[in-house]
Amino acid sequence: MKRATINWKLQHDLQSESSESAIFLYHDWIKPFTYESLCLGKNVLEAGSGGGVQTKLIAKYANKVTCVDLEAIEVTKKRTKEFSEKVEYIEGDLAEVSFKEKFDVVICVGVLHHTDVPEITFENLTKQLKNNGIMVLWVYSKEGNFLMRTIIEPLRQLFLKNASHNLIWRLSLLINFLIYPFSHIIYRIPIFHFMPYYDYFRNSRKMSFKRNALNIHDKLNAHQQVFIPKEDLLKWYNVNGYEDVQISNYAGVSWRISGKKL
Repeated sequence: MKRATINWKLQHDLQSESSESAIFLYHDWIKPFTYESLCLGKNVLEAGSGGGVQTKLIAKYANKVTCVDLEAIEVTKKRTKEFSEKVEYIEGDLAEVSFKEKFDVVICVGVLHHTDVPEITFENLTKQLKNNGIMVLWVYSKEGNFLMRTIIEPLRQLFLKNASHNLIWRLSLLINFLIYPFSHIIYRIPIFHFMPYYDYFRNSRKMSFKRNALNIHDKLNAHQQVFIPKEDLLKWYNVNGYEDVQISNYAGVSWRISGKKL
């Protein structure tokens, strides 16, 4: 199992306090489903529960929620006390966890691309799913992320991999301050709709300054992040025996994909 660190625990503690302005994202990330249509009366595995924001949305409808997180499970537990009677909290590596009883639904939002080998993690999550069960993912896309892949991520690996949490948070605030004029002024002009990250910045204007800084922090704080191409996602679903696969781009920088396991 990969060793747990303090990085994500600290981040999710911060995010949980600033989640309201971004709650629409959690609904967008699982479309075309809603939490009611996907989880009502079901036993659900939440693969990577973090600050517990999505846990609450799932638990409102699910029969039972099993949350697995390597670094922030205590944050999940703290933030979801009102649903604790139907939530099980497990600290574990998504690439290795195994359950005797399989699940009706597996939801993995914003986590798979941070695992060491996303394909292996996907295969293991598939093993935890019942036949006719639904797998829902939201991941960073290779498409639309040229700047992140070729400039930001190499610089982050070079200079920030061992940086302190405080330094990364302060840098996230500074970057957010610097891009504010672009997202709130320049990118409001319709003529710039062809520019990179146009849809991403349109989303960012719906959120608070702090929440946008936390989104930057998420990208600078991760041990690793993989930008996954559409063809790889479709191949994983196909090779692992899924049907009714639906995939759509979100905000120009990510994929949301779902399928039913045969």
